[in-house]
Amino acid sequence: TLYSSFTTTANAVLVKDWNQTFPSITLNSVPLTASTVTSEALTQFQAGHVTADAITNGLASLMQLNASGVLQSYQNYNEQLEGYPPGYSIAPGIVHPSTEDVDLLAYNTQLVTSTSSLPTNWTDLTNPIWSGKIAIDNPTLVTVTGEMFSTLEPSMGNASWTKLMQGIAANKPILTTSASQSLSDLTSGQASLAVVLLSSYNTAVAAGSHVAVVPGFAGQAHVTGISLATGAPQPACGELLIQWWTSYAGQEMIIQSGRGAALPAARIINATAVLGSLPSTTVINPPSEVPVGYFTDSTGWASYYNTIFGGLG
Repeated sequence: TLYSSFTTTANAVLVKDWNQTFPSITLNSVPLTASTVTSEALTQFQAGHVTADAITNGLASLMQLNASGVLQSYQNYNEQLEGYPPGYSIAPGIVHPSTEDVDLLAYNTQLVTSTSSLPTNWTDLTNPIWSGKIAIDNPTLVTVTGEMFSTLEPSMGNASWTKLMQGIAANKPILTTSASQSLSDLTSGQASLAVVLLSSYNTAVAAGSHVAVVPGFAGQAHVTGISLATGAPQPACGELLIQWWTSYAGQEMIIQSGRGAALPAARIINATAVLGSLPSTTVINPPSEVPVGYFTDSTGWASYYNTIFGGLG
């Protein structure tokens, strides 16, 4: 059993490819939101009734789970053999490389018909013209938008960054539970701007949705990982899943599911499929732009975001 934040469509690709490779082992891939992956895995571990053998999610989520004892170490030598560069696993042996997506700021081209009216920097999101028109997954969830905002803090300094966050919050953004929901709000016209993931954005563009990337805003590499669960009911199957997941074949599956693979060789060979409809002028900042503390102290970041955006109850 795998807990993941893959969409239902992506999960279908995953299960199909797994079944072709390992027909005698049934994979139950449970599609959840990123925040639910964290809460479900933690709740089950604390109750002593672990269901998942492996868990894949954003690094902040996995580091939070690891701090609570939910994850166990597994030395997967495939990672060395396949040639993963350093930096794609913040906790070697615990968190194994999975995907590399991109956080983006996008807009609805039917609601914003003139690019001259689009924001040109993050401060522009505090402009009242965008009040109630920006969809973001609540930063307190420490997923996509929280990650993208965190990259601004080191260069701005905490005081200026906090003022910016407060200004965006004062503009009453539409707070969603996931980047996928933010994209849905964007495509449906409930929002004019939204922070989205490239994989879902590519799918929306291919489906004919009226969305585009806001010019001038850099994308942020969004790295996820996969880990073996402590108390996994089928630990050997969990280890096999991680071996396959990090192999070239597993990384090809990730690309087929609409996401970007973490393995450089797979990304290079499938560059068109990975980048999809992303404008060639869009710069993608590396994973190192995200403060390490965002991953290692996700609870602290969530608490700080809560003082600004609310949402933790």
